[in-house]
Amino acid sequence: MPAWARPLLFVLAVLFLVEAWLWRHLGPVVQRCLEIIPFARLKHAVAAWAERLPAYAALILFLIPLLLVEPLNGVALWAFAHHHWSVGVACLVVEKLLGVGLMAFLYGACEPQLRSIPWFARIVDFLLRLKAWADAEVAPFKARVVELMHRISGGGGLMNRITALRRKIFSRP
Repeated sequence: MPAWARPLLFVLAVLFLVEAWLWRHLGPVVQRCLEIIPFARLKHAVAAWAERLPAYAALILFLIPLLLVEPLNGVALWAFAHHHWSVGVACLVVEKLLGVGLMAFLYGACEPQLRSIPWFARIVDFLLRLKAWADAEVAPFKARVVELMHRISGGGGLMNRITALRRKIFSRP
């Protein structure tokens, strides 16, 4: 591997893990937001309907949120170009929350049909292997950062409080 490729692959691995982290952590936040709104019957009805769809109809259903929220990236780009930073950031946050929430819900509802499409299953399997590679690539760096933070916090006092707060926030039903 060329010397220049290793840092580039590391950066790509970190970006991939950031996206995976967003999926993992924003999904429960969106789920909690949706639980506040009484959509339980609607969600159940959509999930039951989606389970009966054929594979390619489920794929179209799965892609609808992407088509609905992707234009927000264009709005965010326009806002950033015109120095409307708060509008741009708000568009990106809404796009991520809606995109992650809706696509995660629909993937869960349509997973058997989607995985029955051979090329879709290969893409999902490739992305899962890519995530495992990115985790392995970044693991030594993460371990060094955790060790450094442990030493900085004087044995973990501050980090223990941050971890406890984080667990408390993300473990609420």
